[in-house]
Amino acid sequence: MVSRWGGAVAAAAAIALAGAAPASPSDVAEVPLPPEAVLLTVRGDAAGDWFGWAVLGVGDLDGDAIDDFAVGAIQNENLGERPAPHAPPGYVRVHSGATGRTLHSLAASGSKDIDGTDDHFGAAMTSIEDLDGDGVREIVVGAYLHDGGDPDPFSIDENTGGAFVFSGATGVLLRRLPGARWGDRFGYALATIADLDGDGTRDLIVGVEKADARAENEGRIDVLSSRTFELLARAHGPGHNAHLGCAVAETGDVDGDGVADYAGGAFMYIHDGPAWDDPGGDEPFALTEADPYAEAGRASVYSGRTGAELHTWLGDGARDHLGAALAVLTGGDDVALAIGAPESGWMGDFSGPGYVRVVSCRDGATRGDLRGAYEGQQFGWSVTNVGDRDGDGHDDLLVGAPDAISVHETIESDRPGRVLLYSGRDLRLLKVVVGPAVNDRFGTSAALLGDLDGDGRREVLIGAPENVIGQTRPGFAVVVSGSFLDS
Repeated sequence: MVSRWGGAVAAAAAIALAGAAPASPSDVAEVPLPPEAVLLTVRGDAAGDWFGWAVLGVGDLDGDAIDDFAVGAIQNENLGERPAPHAPPGYVRVHSGATGRTLHSLAASGSKDIDGTDDHFGAAMTSIEDLDGDGVREIVVGAYLHDGGDPDPFSIDENTGGAFVFSGATGVLLRRLPGARWGDRFGYALATIADLDGDGTRDLIVGVEKADARAENEGRIDVLSSRTFELLARAHGPGHNAHLGCAVAETGDVDGDGVADYAGGAFMYIHDGPAWDDPGGDEPFALTEADPYAEAGRASVYSGRTGAELHTWLGDGARDHLGAALAVLTGGDDVALAIGAPESGWMGDFSGPGYVRVVSCRDGATRGDLRGAYEGQQFGWSVTNVGDRDGDGHDDLLVGAPDAISVHETIESDRPGRVLLYSGRDLRLLKVVVGPAVNDRFGTSAALLGDLDGDGRREVLIGAPENVIGQTRPGFAVVVSGSFLDS
């Protein structure tokens, strides 16, 4: 038995394959992130910025043939512990992949559009193809607590959410996509999907995490044209307080109808009660700690053509929060979906170490579970396709275990975060990398980049927003060498 503070990865995770006894703990050693493995480090502007909450590879924006990247800083107020007198709206920095210099600062403009306090601007990001004809991709930023957009004059107009499209070449705001109703949280999650409307460009997936239609806070997923931003497809949440749209991803065409499909997480879903009451009725039941599947969560794959559910997977028990993070892996003749269940809420509570369920999008079968080692580890808070690292023809999976991060409370865990690399073919553990310091929340986010240093291996960007007592640090993100990750 090894200490949970170091040594073999029994301190970090074990694998339990579906239909088999749990595997023995791996003897893959945990490796502290060495300075020589870090190609670039970028940091937030001020204490409490939470820089590194979200990260994104954006391709080559400045024409130097090296991919660039973006980092979101949500500037979380955290119950007033932030040193500033109020919570700013958040910002995004776009950095050169060659030097780390700032190419663009995407931030509040002084208008109501993106200047409300506590907007969490930068909580989600994606990039879409060129809109303004300059040959450079654009950047879409989500601000799920943005206020404004509800046309109802009697609405309180709060937390409608929004997504904002910026020029990748200049950083200029090109388009504002507002939420439609107060409390919707439009823009909570963002991704792209293969062309649904036949205009030759990939389209945009938007998570609307607290939308109401048939039930309160059921959530919704909207698929929009990336040219006109007209609605192309929509999936509604499965019931009361499901929060569908907390995570979204394209799965490719899994049902063979020639149209790309997509996945969505509903991390608060309760799967032992009525789905919803009749529209406009009272809440069907009250959440209590005694509910055996309260906030168990679920994830589904939806048809891009019809919106029908193709497959659904449910969390194992109360507060698993299955569906909080999603990543799609390809290899062979299958498409796999990695579903994060961090067993930890955005409000700082936790019920276990966390796990990741890896399932087949083709037939719905569970391929295996990857599990954290100790309570509060938040294993599965982030899951990321990092490409084929071991050369077996299958995309591999990076799992983040940041340890007790919360958008509502500051929790001092005195543990460094970790990222764990798994084979996408057989779920073997390949590597465990430990963050540089305690309470950094290393592994909160990750993104695959191109080859920045010319060694033929793609780099990985990892965010560490540093949620610490007193909000005394700004957060950071590091570009980790692909050669180190693959060694």
